[in-house]
Amino acid sequence: IGQTAGVVLVIHPKSLEKFAARNGNCSTVVQKMKAGNLESSLKKVPFINNASLTDGELRTLGELCVYQAVEQGEIVFSQGDEANDFFIVLHGSVEVSVDGNKMATLRAGDYFGETALVINELRSATVRAVERCLLVHVSKLHFSD
Repeated sequence: IGQTAGVVLVIHPKSLEKFAARNGNCSTVVQKMKAGNLESSLKKVPFINNASLTDGELRTLGELCVYQAVEQGEIVFSQGDEANDFFIVLHGSVEVSVDGNKMATLRAGDYFGETALVINELRSATVRAVERCLLVHVSKLHFSD
């Protein structure tokens, strides 16, 4: 994760409900995740879907995910950072830029950082929160086992 002025909150699944109770706009996201939305979001990622994971394997992958709240304007990671995690946007939106040029805006259900799972290279883009976001990420270490 890139370093910026501000705070990045990493939330483990067991603490997510407490976080949602204190941050009202995220409570709907938490309820959807409890209803299997995270597994549904994971299935939308082409390489995960193409892996034909069983429901149990998909649940296990979901359990390995870490939730991260990012404030508006915060950098999730910067171009040139070490690439260790794959991210899915659960709430809010992020902007992807390369060499300072905006390339895309990603919203709930979109994902980024997937190349970190298969290629051992530095980040090729900077990702910044356009608004307050709730992301989920999983380390590439869990994909190499």
